[in-house]
Order: sequence, then structure tokens, then C-alpha cells
Amino acid sequence: MEINTEMREKQAIVSVQGDIDAHTAGTVSEAWQQALAEDRKALIIDLGGVQFMSSAGLRAILATHQKAQESGTNVFLAAPQPGILRVLDMAGFTKILSCYETVEEAVSTAD
Repeated sequence: MEINTEMREKQAIVSVQGDIDAHTAGTVSEAWQQALAEDRKALIIDLGGVQFMSSAGLRAILATHQKAQESGTNVFLAAPQPGILRVLDMAGFTKILSCYETVEEAVSTAD
């Protein structure tokens, strides 16, 4: 698992490489929470490098979204692989979170 965070003026972009499951969800969630603490207008979660996501990953996204709402930060999902997008859609996450095909699209929307 690899997690990279890029801080921009108005956004934090957190890119994840690897599976998000019961073993890694806590680490990923912690990275997202740290990005929220940086007080940016938006948190962009780059899922382009995620091949598998369990329910623990979904819970981590939901908890991050709820925490972001408290601070007035918008959460955007970016670049999910087709299988991950299907899971997000089936779980209803695409109805509550904006999801974009690329990180660039998410960044331009979050500006």
C-alpha cells in the first residue's frame, strides 16, 4: 500500500495505490483525516491505483465524508477503476459523493 498526499492552495489530493480492505482501511482513513485537518476547500480521493475495496474501505470513505461535512470540506472521488466504481455505485456512494473519471476533472470542479 502506498499513500501520497499533495496539498494545493484549495485542495488536498490523496492518492492510494493498493487494496483498501480490513488491514489497510485504518491507514487510508488516517491519511484522509490528516488531509482534512489541513483545512482545504476540498479533499480529492484518487482511487486510480485501487484494485480492490472491501466494506471496510467503504466505511472509511463514509466516515471521511461525514467528518468533511462537519468542517465544510467537499469530498470528491476520482479515477476509480471500473470494478471499484461498480462497488461505489451499488453501495449508493455515487449518489452522495461526486465521482469523476480523472483527478484533473475533480480538481477543476473543486476550484
